[in-house]
Amino acid sequence: MAFDPGQLGGRIKAIRKERGLPLAQVSKRSGVAVSTLSKIENGQTSGSVDTIFKIARGLGVLFDNLFEVDCGTQAGARRIITRGDEASQLSTEIYDYLVHAADLTHKQMLPLVMKLKARSVPAREDWSEHEGEEFVYVLDGAVELHTEFYAATRLEVGDSAYFDSKMRHAFVAASRKQPTLLSICLSDRPMPRAGAKEPDDVAVESFAGVSEGTPAATQVKR
Repeated sequence: MAFDPGQLGGRIKAIRKERGLPLAQVSKRSGVAVSTLSKIENGQTSGSVDTIFKIARGLGVLFDNLFEVDCGTQAGARRIITRGDEASQLSTEIYDYLVHAADLTHKQMLPLVMKLKARSVPAREDWSEHEGEEFVYVLDGAVELHTEFYAATRLEVGDSAYFDSKMRHAFVAASRKQPTLLSICLSDRPMPRAGAKEPDDVAVESFAGVSEGTPAATQVKR
């Protein structure tokens, strides 16, 4: 199933209003600027998948809940199979994503297949930065991996990289053919279920407002 920015933004806005959360509070929880949240809700931009991941945490729901996926009942010994034509699709200005294992809730890994659009290095403030670690494997084409503390590295088909994703990073297409990557993001902790409060929620809710761009205490910008 594909989602355009308007559908995604509408879903985010609906969940936020349903939970009675002002934009400022979601901004404080997620580390996403109020202005960015507003643009996403109004369909003016889709944001990166990492930004959407953070917004989901700020709303207190799973990433998948933003796409109205029926997660079903969870078992103790969990398994999920995603067929090639069943992955949830999401497009942003920089990537086309296929989200796998979307039906599995409360997971620590986010498996994605990414088709890279960017052919020039984005502005530093648009580089990715998020909790945990990330593994990428080049399936097709070639990419340049830019990271905050290392020189840019070219990755060809069959090459991989594993890095601390709290370090700013960006991918740029380095081949005429559109590159395709497998990306697996590992969070430091599983995302909360819908309605569940995180330990720092009480502290977060004690703030009456937040200035645009202010990072949440337990989140990092992506």
